[in-house]
Amino acid sequence: MARIPYPQNLTAETREKLSRLGNLNVTRMMSHAEPVMDAYAKLGVAILRRSKLDPKLREIAILKIGLLCESEYEWHQHEPYARAVGVSEEAIGGLASGELDPLSEMEKLVAAFASETFLQKRVSDETFKAISRHLSHEELVELSLTCGYYIMTAGYLRTFDIEIEDGPALGHTVAQSSK
Repeated sequence: MARIPYPQNLTAETREKLSRLGNLNVTRMMSHAEPVMDAYAKLGVAILRRSKLDPKLREIAILKIGLLCESEYEWHQHEPYARAVGVSEEAIGGLASGELDPLSEMEKLVAAFASETFLQKRVSDETFKAISRHLSHEELVELSLTCGYYIMTAGYLRTFDIEIEDGPALGHTVAQSSK
């Protein structure tokens, strides 16, 4: 149960915004601070839909951050996204178990980048140099911002004990609509 109640008396405009965002608990709770919810959603949409970073790499970073932050909510929402964009079952299982052998070298670099961002608060020179050989400056910035966004999101989810919604994750809808 969430630590504070989800807002109940929402304006029609807020209900419409939440509907466009999938009526997820993460944004429902955030509607207590609607201007912040709007900015949060814009950045999330930019990360998920407008970035140049390969979606497979983005989802590997998000899943790794979700695991490190112990955010069941993030994993629940993004595991289907990962599948929808082509992350293999073996790679997803490897991330979940900590056994990274099923990941490609590039996927391992992204997992290391995400891990170091969270655990060390800075990506090592070695990892940064290695991943910089494969990603543009734009993609490096997007990867870093993706990691930071989902670390922030995990902290918010855990602070308020936001529950996973009943039913399939939003990513299931994305996966089905992309086929």
